[in-house]
Amino acid sequence: MSRICRTAALTIIPLAMTLGSVRASPGAQSAQSPIVDHFLAGQRAMREGKPQEAVAEFRQVLRLDPGLDQARINLGLAYHLLGEYQLAAAQLEEGLRRHPGLPGPDTVLGIDELKLGDPSKAIEPLKKAFDLDPSNQQAASSLANAYFMTGDYAAATRTYRAMDKKGANDAEDRLRLGDAYLHMSSQLTVRLAQHENSAWTARMAGDLWAEQGRLADAEGRYRSALSRDPSQPDLHNSLGTVLLEQGDVEGAAREFRSALSRAPQDPAAFLGLAQIALIAGHIQPALQYASKAAQISPEFLQNYFLTLNLAPATAAQLVKEMSRLHRTPEAHFLLAALYRSESDVADAARERAASAAALRELGKQRRAGQGACEVHDYACCITSLSPRRHLDPSQALVLGRAFYALDEYANASEAFGVALGAEHDGDQALYWLIRADSAVAGRYFSGLEAAFPNSAQADEVRAEMDRIRGEDGRAMQEYRLAATIAPQDAEIHRALGDLYLQRKELTAAVGELKQSLELNSTNPETLYLLGRVSIGLQKPEIAIGYLQRALAYSPSLLKVRASLGMAYLEAGKPALAVQQFVQAEPLDSYGDLHYMLFQAYQRLGEQGKAKAALAVSQALRKRTQSRDQALIQAAGKQAGKDLQVP
Repeated sequence: MSRICRTAALTIIPLAMTLGSVRASPGAQSAQSPIVDHFLAGQRAMREGKPQEAVAEFRQVLRLDPGLDQARINLGLAYHLLGEYQLAAAQLEEGLRRHPGLPGPDTVLGIDELKLGDPSKAIEPLKKAFDLDPSNQQAASSLANAYFMTGDYAAATRTYRAMDKKGANDAEDRLRLGDAYLHMSSQLTVRLAQHENSAWTARMAGDLWAEQGRLADAEGRYRSALSRDPSQPDLHNSLGTVLLEQGDVEGAAREFRSALSRAPQDPAAFLGLAQIALIAGHIQPALQYASKAAQISPEFLQNYFLTLNLAPATAAQLVKEMSRLHRTPEAHFLLAALYRSESDVADAARERAASAAALRELGKQRRAGQGACEVHDYACCITSLSPRRHLDPSQALVLGRAFYALDEYANASEAFGVALGAEHDGDQALYWLIRADSAVAGRYFSGLEAAFPNSAQADEVRAEMDRIRGEDGRAMQEYRLAATIAPQDAEIHRALGDLYLQRKELTAAVGELKQSLELNSTNPETLYLLGRVSIGLQKPEIAIGYLQRALAYSPSLLKVRASLGMAYLEAGKPALAVQQFVQAEPLDSYGDLHYMLFQAYQRLGEQGKAKAALAVSQALRKRTQSRDQALIQAAGKQAGKDLQVP
């Protein structure tokens, strides 16, 4: 995703400094006028975008009066603008220790610690900044990122929700929050994908294929997940839904019944069977199944949209027959789905509203009791668990799934974050947190498109959704449209450049990325992409310059080190290449990086190290090849079953 790592432009808040506020130490009274002159000169250089000059001026102030914290803080801000994050952090930390309560400098200190790869140290100054100024969106987003990087996913979610409560009033706010949740979801998906033999990993792959409409691929991954863990009732529901969309009604019915055999009170499975009954033209069984779901969790039905693919004549006949019946909550619910299948929007909305009202009344008749969570009574389950201050991982998971079932995705994300934080690598919590964060992001993006349909941000969202679906041509059209609306948005040009790079249109990529760099010269992602393009154009020396700059602004980006190692290797500097490849080793899943490390050692004449790197590369390749072969064999077996004559 092109906007995942988007960062708002830094707002450096220089300290207001008047002649009366400058206080030299007793021993420096005679130099008070030079102190003022240098201080004001430093501020002027900062305003004019000359941080190098500002550094010189503020350092001169501190030579004259080492105890002047205002100058030390401003020196830290100047170092930050130069990308000297270690020096910036040292000056800011010392100055803020004696002169606290400044949200701007605290924000910058936290960002510096993040860039230096120490999120745990970033939390304290960022939290101070956000507490002092709750409207400081940059402090909030950086704080949430710091929590995320330290594994405190619940705190990250709470911080994003606090941002939302301050008001996502414009398109940029909604895009920023949507990007934030999508970033968390994307990073966690990468983490889950590393658990190759997990049923939850296969299930996530099935979800992604299903969302892209690749139903046969989704079916294969769901079956793979079930072969690893057949005890997941809602996984049977997912497989049943995919089979139903492919027209395999009997197979879908088997899966929904399998779900009920493991979870007899699963409302989603009952609604799946109700859908099958309507497809067969059987109204009474459909009403009975829907009634069971309504009795279990009326709130679940309020948020559930039943999709029916019926022939027009069949739908019309079912509407006619059902209209004669008494309008129970489930009858309103099914009629809404039937009208929707006929594209009768007005009647569908009327029945949906009537269904919601009736289901609300049904919900009022129930009381939370023991076992509400076990019988999928989601609202009562939430009432039972929410007041508890300390939930164990299993309780947090149950609470999160109840919230998720009722479309309360932000609450679900926080609960799943608690579960994952306690279990560390619990695949189930990881899976559900990814799903919840993706859903929250989708909510923000949908709200953005609805409220600001003609904005550049809406075009960006549409472009990114097109990229997810693999429709690069349409994505480029949307990005270009966004660029005409907001030509000064560096992120739009970077996104276009990234897309051109993926399509190997390198000359076009250079144009967009350079335009992005002119608008924001300190973005490490843009510099990284320009480095990759330069490698593709066989200009390693130019690539080295871009990639070194990217590392200066973000030393913890391992992908930059991998590319810098490639550039050094191409430039005939194998010793420097080795240094970068070794630091980037955690990224190597397929053996490519170790193979380049092997080449670098060979050029250095270090045959023992070259042999060891090659062995690691071959082992990684063998592992991934065996995994891919297993997938191919599983697909082949499934295809063979499909071709068997009954």
